[in-house]
Amino acid sequence: MGFVADALQVDISFLAAHVKTKREAACLVRLGMNANRLDVLLAAAQNSMLAVRALREHWSTIVDGHAHGHGHGDGAHMGSSADAGPQPACFALLPLLAQAEDVERRNAARLQGQITEQCRELWACKRDLEQCIEQNMSIALEFSEAGCAEIAREKTAVARVETALVQRLETLFGGGGGGGGGGRMAFRQRAMERLELQLPHLSRAALEAHATWMDATAALNSRKRDVTENWKRERAALLTWAKERFSTARADATAASERARELLAAEARAEELRRQLDSLRPAFEEKRARDEEARLEEERKRLEAAEAAAVQAMEAQKKKRSAVEKFHQERAASRAAQEAEERRAKAAAEAERLKQAEIDRSRVSYRDSKRTQKLNSIEQLRWEAAKKEAARHRAIAAIAASVPYAEAIAQAQSDLTKTTAAFDQAVFDAADFHRNPHSVNNGFSDKKLFADPRFKLGYALHAAGVNGSAAAASAVQRACPVAATPFASTPGVAYY
Repeated sequence: MGFVADALQVDISFLAAHVKTKREAACLVRLGMNANRLDVLLAAAQNSMLAVRALREHWSTIVDGHAHGHGHGDGAHMGSSADAGPQPACFALLPLLAQAEDVERRNAARLQGQITEQCRELWACKRDLEQCIEQNMSIALEFSEAGCAEIAREKTAVARVETALVQRLETLFGGGGGGGGGGRMAFRQRAMERLELQLPHLSRAALEAHATWMDATAALNSRKRDVTENWKRERAALLTWAKERFSTARADATAASERARELLAAEARAEELRRQLDSLRPAFEEKRARDEEARLEEERKRLEAAEAAAVQAMEAQKKKRSAVEKFHQERAASRAAQEAEERRAKAAAEAERLKQAEIDRSRVSYRDSKRTQKLNSIEQLRWEAAKKEAARHRAIAAIAASVPYAEAIAQAQSDLTKTTAAFDQAVFDAADFHRNPHSVNNGFSDKKLFADPRFKLGYALHAAGVNGSAAAASAVQRACPVAATPFASTPGVAYY
């Protein structure tokens, strides 16, 4: 890969990841392909230049060797074959060298034209890239205003890469982009050096003049092409406008003539219809008179039928009104009889209610007396229970007073830091534990536990898996009965 391709070619992974439009991707791929072709053409031109230089060196060696050999032969006898100069067979190569040099020069001229055309292609790619840059920047601005920051950043990055490529193109071929005329002069200097090697028979001034002429011609052709394209666009727009106007005028004229023909035909049809109407008017008048008589007769018959229907409707209305009045009278009589029956039923119900109320009052009085007796008995039981409890407390106080250390117990004060004898007895003794590990037992022993029938019952129920059943609960209640009030001295008496 040459220096032009290194500067202008874009990685295919970047195209696949960031370039979304087919036109933009095609422009970047075409730019890389043209850069590779330009490198190939420059390498071929360099090889052709080196071939021309080698041919000229061979030509100079043969010709200069022949002149050197003749110079030595004038003053002395001929020496060895090496000092006698080139052999005659070498002179036969001169036409072949001239022919090869001519071929290489024509090849160099062809390569020069191809390089110029390739430079034009790269410059066309530059114009397309400028359009892509403008499009990407405008899209990035729209997405940024819409809140799509990620897409806006991606479009801005693609626009920056394309801007760098445009600046490199301007540096190589036209200046600008921060390089000014320095980049153009550096590229032109390299091109002149290569052309001097390719075309040694031309001077540097002639090559500069030719390059200047080529630039001017390219600029003129570009300007001519732009002017021609603008003229063609304007001409095409003018022709399109003229064709549209001509077609519109032709359509208007055709429509006007068609409307005129339609108006004439309509007038002819109207005249014919008027003549037919005049010929048919007597028959129409006669028919209209007959129709009017028939209509009047029909209207008379309709009025007579309407009067008869009205009379029948009035009679039916009278019959209906008399039936409604009879219905209302019968319903009023029935309602009066029903109301009288309801009054009699209410009076009977009220008498029954008063009788039942007298019976209920006697029953309520009896129940109230029974409830009062029950409350009195409950109060009597409470008084007796309180009396027994007071006697029990007096007995307990007498027993407590009979204890020798009762006064000490009454005056005892709590000391959280003082340990009890049971606690001191339960303190773990490491030395004794090492002597007899089985001596420490802070709970019930296995023997004592399994000797208890209640423990045996609970263990058996757990082992059988029925400890949660109602039968297991009933068995435990029978084996371990618990009083309803275990701390009450009198059964059935509650303490508050």
